[in-house]
Amino acid sequence: MEKAPLDRKRQFDDIWEELPHAGKYQLKLVCFSSYMTLIMGLSAMYPVFAQYSQKHHCLTSLDDLSFLDRNDIHKVSIMLQEHCGSTKKAGCEKCSYPEEIINLCANQTSSKTNSNSTAEDIFTCITTISKNYGQNATLETCGADGNVYQRHLLGASSDSWESAVTQFNLVCEKEILSTYMVSAGSFGFLLGSLVAGIHCDTFGRKNAMMVHTFTTIATYTAQGLIVNQYAFLIFRTLTSLFSVIGFLSALTYGVEILGPRRRSLTSTILCFMFSGGFAGISVLSYYLPDWQNLTLCIAALAAVNILFRKFISTFLSLTLILSVPFLPESPRFLVTKGRYEEAQVILDRFASEASEPDDEPLLAPDISLFVIEKPGKAPPVTEILFSAFFGKVFVIISVAYFVVNMVYYGLGYGVSSLSGSIYINNAINGALEAVAYCFTAPITDIFGRKNSLIVLSIISGLACFTHMWVITTPALTIGWYTNIAAFFGKFTISAVFCALFTLSAELFPTEVRSIGVSITSMIGRVGSIVAPFLNIFLTWPGLEWLPHTIFASLSILSGLSLLLLPETKSLPLFQTVVEAEEFHASEKKKRHIST
Repeated sequence: MEKAPLDRKRQFDDIWEELPHAGKYQLKLVCFSSYMTLIMGLSAMYPVFAQYSQKHHCLTSLDDLSFLDRNDIHKVSIMLQEHCGSTKKAGCEKCSYPEEIINLCANQTSSKTNSNSTAEDIFTCITTISKNYGQNATLETCGADGNVYQRHLLGASSDSWESAVTQFNLVCEKEILSTYMVSAGSFGFLLGSLVAGIHCDTFGRKNAMMVHTFTTIATYTAQGLIVNQYAFLIFRTLTSLFSVIGFLSALTYGVEILGPRRRSLTSTILCFMFSGGFAGISVLSYYLPDWQNLTLCIAALAAVNILFRKFISTFLSLTLILSVPFLPESPRFLVTKGRYEEAQVILDRFASEASEPDDEPLLAPDISLFVIEKPGKAPPVTEILFSAFFGKVFVIISVAYFVVNMVYYGLGYGVSSLSGSIYINNAINGALEAVAYCFTAPITDIFGRKNSLIVLSIISGLACFTHMWVITTPALTIGWYTNIAAFFGKFTISAVFCALFTLSAELFPTEVRSIGVSITSMIGRVGSIVAPFLNIFLTWPGLEWLPHTIFASLSILSGLSLLLLPETKSLPLFQTVVEAEEFHASEKKKRHIST
């Protein structure tokens, strides 16, 4: 087939006038490719469980008292630490008393039958006797004796498992390293967002998805097998880097194989699968609380001696490895590379698969009648940045991604601070996220991408303000009030995330779509890096209000900034930067004349 002539007026998206916008075959392709986002969903909430930080106290002779349960021992240890005037975080120092006093109080208290008063009684006994006999306690760091962790509070059946926090003792002075590990995942997402754009636009969407599959499995396996805190930090970065390549390449792939009227389905399907991973990590970690087993399970190479884990491993690895090589490449990408014959074959397949058995078969139009631009080298990023139109798009979308990432992960990682079971709370967050994605597609199709995003961003900001008000109001911080406020905020920001993917993918033309979405998303990942550090203030007395106030304010401001962008609903996907700028310039001129 000859290359398309350069004087044609019809655009590539005009092909969808003669082809289904979302045929069954096309939707199957989107679903197969989006399955890989399940892994990214697991990866995103991985720190909530793999790096779960249990309550802890310094190991002392109190831990040898058999009549005290674990909660009582922890309670007495913290009460004594505070009594000794410690200014450090609970569990980071111990108040050491002579063994004689501990043994005397143990004998007196163990004879009592009211277990509810045991902790208070032994605390009163120890402090009273030491005062009466002039025996001053010594305030010390945990030292070589180490810490005792309250693993049972997570709901596991035994104390034989480890989180990365307990494995590497990432508490007190080393607590900041745990925060770095959480942010390392977001840093990997940031780097992966950049690599994904370059990889997708150079080698194709399908190639990028295949690379993601194998490298993600390999790096997760290495992370689960190498027990070292710095190796954990490095491989946490790499696993996130490779998993986001698959997510962004699948997003670009789905947007390009569906017609304009159904493109919002791509982000909805991808986000729905992401929420499955988001909620699914609760199930996996419930049965596999140990961070190494959980990591290997996500890698689909966990030990096969447990039937459940064997099933998960087989399902994940076979689905990922066997499905990707058989996906066709994006026809739009092939056109930009001048591979018209290959694109024509794929479009013919779209037409034939959409034909009903009893009807006359659909025929794909001749692609040479639609391609209007001679493929060439994509413009450099600097040309996009300094473009009058796309420079503005780039800044606004980057800010929007920054804010939505910060709020999304700030609320997501904050699930461990809510009342009730962390497994159930995280699963509820994932389920609400799926519900948000279900109604996002019809809302953006009816009211438009931009208008929907503006309203959803403002509602998300108000939800965060509500959450801040609840956690700083003593009468409302009891029971489920805080949880409901947090769940609603997570619900709304999830809808914003989904709608933003659609808007950003449609604003950038084909020749720079992957790199445009990737770089703006990469900048946005800085928000998810910042989020864990902001959440530290949730445990600081007097500053609990700060994180959600920041989330709320920026969410509202980001939503209002979207007023400066054009609506993309039902617009064609432009092939080149020049084509898009000419169109939007003419539309601006028309609006100016009409006013």
